[in-house]
Amino acid sequence: MNERLRDVMSLYPNYTVIFTGHSMGAAVSSVACLDAVLSGTVDGQMTQVYNFGQPRISNKAYADHVEAHISEYYRIVHNHDIWTHVPPCMWDFTPGHNFLGCSAHGFLFSFYPYHIGSEVLYNHDQTSYQICMKSEDSKCSNRFFWLNMKDHDVYLGVAFHEDWKK
Repeated sequence: MNERLRDVMSLYPNYTVIFTGHSMGAAVSSVACLDAVLSGTVDGQMTQVYNFGQPRISNKAYADHVEAHISEYYRIVHNHDIWTHVPPCMWDFTPGHNFLGCSAHGFLFSFYPYHIGSEVLYNHDQTSYQICMKSEDSKCSNRFFWLNMKDHDVYLGVAFHEDWKK
């Protein structure tokens, strides 16, 4: 992939490169993007990631590494999509049992799954959204304790389980 991308970038050196995917494809696009940036194939300041329904694919250290090299990274989440919470993170609670989000503090927590980039959380009918700039913000989808499979199949009007067959 990097060789072909390098050829295209030589023809269009000022173009922004966008990586995208849904679900496991989102996980793959994330790794492919970082590989393209670290190999020098593309400039991280001219690279963007827009992933849909991406599961957690890293720990906090890897997430920080990706965010240090890629200028814009957005995870689009449809309401209560269960797969954006897989694998589960280590929850962080205050002494009063208020959920603060996913923890990445301390040696033990450093191994737990953690999201990369900003989250764009769409409501059920996808008519409005909220942007959370922190990776694991308890004000976005991490505030939901009831999750479902249906929200994973439809993003911005595209039904992935049906439309990909066409």
